[in-house]
Amino acid sequence: MNQRERCRLVIMSRVRDRAMTIRETSEVMRISYCQDQRIYKQYREQGKRMSDGQGRQCNREDSASKLNPIYRH
Repeated sequence: MNQRERCRLVIMSRVRDRAMTIRETSEVMRISYCQDQRIYKQYREQGKRMSDGQGRQCNREDSASKLNPIYRH
């Protein structure tokens, strides 16, 4: 989890505790209100595992196995 994700987690916990509104958090994070709503929905559903790529396999590794053996180095 990088710094931005940790910051989002702290801010979304403030929304959950009703210390801030989603509109206020969107201004703090400098994102649109709609995007902030999507982030908060993801926070409610996933909690601390908010990171999009966390736990998923990289697409690049999958595509490398499909290459023709002639082109591999």
